[in-house]
Amino acid sequence: MNGLLRKEGSGAIILTVLCLFLYLPNLGNRDLWGSVEPQYAQVAREALLEGHWFMPHFNGEIYYTKPPLYFLLMALASWPVGDVTEFTARLPSALSALGMVLLVYFLGKKLFSERLGLLAGLILATSPQYQQSACMVRIDMPLAFLVTSSLVAFYLGYTSSSRKTYYFLAWFCAALTVLV
Repeated sequence: MNGLLRKEGSGAIILTVLCLFLYLPNLGNRDLWGSVEPQYAQVAREALLEGHWFMPHFNGEIYYTKPPLYFLLMALASWPVGDVTEFTARLPSALSALGMVLLVYFLGKKLFSERLGLLAGLILATSPQYQQSACMVRIDMPLAFLVTSSLVAFYLGYTSSSRKTYYFLAWFCAALTVLV
């Protein structure tokens, strides 16, 4: 493992490749199931096809149950293909999972060492429940990513000389968390 970490930033590359290998193939390999996945995908579909970008709709009626950001992310991921698919509906969760793995890596690297940061990222990325959540249409993963981002940014603001920048980033991520 020491040979893999000789180059600066190679831990982030290793974790990114691992997460893409673990998560992306599982995004489109099954239909949307349960009560939540098809419902959320339909809300995103109505945003994409009918223009309900900031006021979510479900079956033509305003959807008050959840804030709009997650549905916006699904609609944006679906925009290049023109419709919401199983893959594009699950993509925001997978990318949020990747982002959180990288946050854990960088925080572990800053607090302890590159090796420990990589180990923490590997443990998180390969945890069975985490993998399952990363490949589902659920608000949980983007929510966890934004909460973690806010906390990491706050910590960096507390420990660095660029306090205002990190504190603003912490506040911004916390605000986005409310929209998810």
